[in-house]
Amino acid sequence: MYDLFKGVPSRKTSAYVFPELIYVKRVYRGMIDDVKSYYRRYPKHVTGGNILGDILRHIHIRMDLDDRAFAAMVEDTCDPLVKSFGMTSSISRGKSFTKGVTLGEATSEVIIANTERFDTSNLKQTWRELTPFRYLYHSRTELNLPIMNNRTPGKGYGIATINIPMLAVMYRHWLKQHQPTDGPNDTIYRFIGGFVLPNAINSYLDIAFFNRLARSAQGIGSPSFPTPHPFYLTDMTQRMEHAITIVNASSVRRNDDIEQLAWCTPVISDENLFQTAGIPRDPVTRQNEWAIILARLPYVKYLVSQALKGANGIDRSAFADIKVALLEARWDNTVRTIGDPELARIYETQVAQVLELIK
Repeated sequence: MYDLFKGVPSRKTSAYVFPELIYVKRVYRGMIDDVKSYYRRYPKHVTGGNILGDILRHIHIRMDLDDRAFAAMVEDTCDPLVKSFGMTSSISRGKSFTKGVTLGEATSEVIIANTERFDTSNLKQTWRELTPFRYLYHSRTELNLPIMNNRTPGKGYGIATINIPMLAVMYRHWLKQHQPTDGPNDTIYRFIGGFVLPNAINSYLDIAFFNRLARSAQGIGSPSFPTPHPFYLTDMTQRMEHAITIVNASSVRRNDDIEQLAWCTPVISDENLFQTAGIPRDPVTRQNEWAIILARLPYVKYLVSQALKGANGIDRSAFADIKVALLEARWDNTVRTIGDPELARIYETQVAQVLELIK
C-alpha cells in the first residue's frame, strides 16, 4: 500500500486529454490565486489552541542562521514536539484529533508529521508558495475553495501532513516582513490563517474533486455548497460534473494496473491522481503505517473498482501486494488504540471493502 504512487509508475501509458478539463483547470488557477491573495491581506480567523500555531510557539525562531541551517536545527528538535502534540510519525503512533484541526469540530483528523527535505534556495522570493501543510485525504466534496479553519459544519474525517521544518522556515520569512502589532500568539495565528491554510487549498481541491469522481462512479450524487468567501467565484459545479462523467467513462476503457490508472486520472491542481495520492518520503513503520493506509484506502478502492469494470478485465495477481498489506492491516490493532472508535470503524470497513473487491 505504501509503496504505491512513489516517483513515477514503472510502466507509464499515455494519458487521455480531456478538453472539458482544460478550461476548468485554467479558471481554477485564477480563482486559487485570487483566494490566496485575499486571505494574505485579510487572514482567516484561527482560534487559539490550533495545533499548527502551538507547534510554532514551541520552536525557537533563530534569525542568525541561514534557511538550510535553521531547517536542520528545527528537524533536530521535532521528535519531542511530535510526541507531545499527539502527531503521527515513524516514531510515534499519534492519535486522532476527534474535534478536528482544520476540517471542522465534528470531524476526526490525523496529522502525520514529516521532516522531508525541501529546496531552501531563493526562499526570499518564493517563501509565500511553500506548502508545509497539505491534505493526504479528506472526505469533503466542496469545490468552492474553502479555507479550512475548523469552523466548517458537518461530519467527516481527514489525514494531513505537516512538514515542521518547512512551517518554521516559512514563519521566519513571514516575521521578517511583518512587524508584530499584536501579541506573539495573535501574530502566529494571523500567519496560519493568511498563508498556511490558504496554501493547502490546492490539495484540498484535488481531493474534493476525487471524492466526487469516486461518488459518481458509484452512482452517488454530491451536495452543493454556498460560497464561503466574501467575494465572487465562478461556480464550476456543472462543468466539473460533466468532466467527471467523461473521466469515469474513459477510465473503465483502459486496461491498466492501478498505478498507471492513477497516472492517467486527472485532477485540478496537480497533474494527476498519482501525484495527489503521494505521501512524504519519511520511513514507514508500524507507528505510522495505519495512518498511511487510512489515507490510501479511498484511492485504492476507486482505482481497483474502475480497473475491474474494464471490458478486458485485469490480472488479479496485480493486486497481490495490496492484498497482503490489507490482510496484515486487518489483523493490526494499532488503529483501535488512537482513541477514536468511529475512525477505527471506517478503517476496518474500507479494508474489508477493498479485500472483497480483489478476492
